[in-house]
Amino acid sequence: MARVKIRIVDEETRRPLPWTRVQLGELKAVTDDGGLAVFEGVKPGTYVLKIRSGTHRPLTKEIRISDGENELEIPLVCALSGPFDALTLKPGDVVGLKVYRELIEELERLRRSWT
Repeated sequence: MARVKIRIVDEETRRPLPWTRVQLGELKAVTDDGGLAVFEGVKPGTYVLKIRSGTHRPLTKEIRISDGENELEIPLVCALSGPFDALTLKPGDVVGLKVYRELIEELERLRRSWT
């Protein structure tokens, strides 16, 4: 079995992208404050990786997972114009209603899957 660590970063600044939805095959996660999503107990093989962010272009690609530790850093291209600091979500930040709803819905889906 494999452990897969996927860090999502901004392509230009290399800053981590928190609260980004990551799907590895049928497995789903949301990145933490450091832009990291971790999947445990993954069977080795080829998977479709889908990444969705409220501020960056979506990404879909095939990746190969081998037995043991797998660490990937995936850069995403910013889809919005303006200074990056305006796009980084931090506690207390205000986001658009659509992004907020998508994040809450994904977190609720994940919470339900854990119980």
